[in-house]
Amino acid sequence: MTTEVIDPEGDLVLNCSGVLFLISSTVVSLASTVIRQMLKMENEARFLRRASTDTTKRILRLARANPESCRIFSNVVHHRPDALPRNPDPHCLKHLAYFISDYNCRASLKDRGQAWLLQPLRNRLKEDLWKLLELAYALRLQKNFFEITRQLLSTRLEPFRNWDLAKENLDVLPEAVIGL
Repeated sequence: MTTEVIDPEGDLVLNCSGVLFLISSTVVSLASTVIRQMLKMENEARFLRRASTDTTKRILRLARANPESCRIFSNVVHHRPDALPRNPDPHCLKHLAYFISDYNCRASLKDRGQAWLLQPLRNRLKEDLWKLLELAYALRLQKNFFEITRQLLSTRLEPFRNWDLAKENLDVLPEAVIGL
């Protein structure tokens, strides 16, 4: 398994669903309170272990993390804007919303996420709008949330509570959004 080097002087390897990223533990612990707590629980083997080939590097396993979301997070917090996608697709942004929610790193990703949410909303599939809505909610971007909601409402003739996609994708959004 190869390791993608985000920080050449990194001291931590993030294992995101089998994809490895060499990063700085200091940088990511400042960006995510959840990762900071996981690093503090260093003795708990389910989260952290020493890399077998290099005893100076620790491995932090983020089992639920989508590798692309992990890559985006790592590049943003290590100030590598050239390594970021210019216009990530809505599926990627949905996974980023889950990552933000799971690892409490909203402040670190808010500016970049807001820039990505400036994409035109007209003529988007309602499924894509829902994914963008999840990111706006995870980042607590009220204006974007309302704009996406308005566009989404213009594409639907029935309530959200009757929409299977909405009912099945409430990992980030509260049930109150769809009126359950």
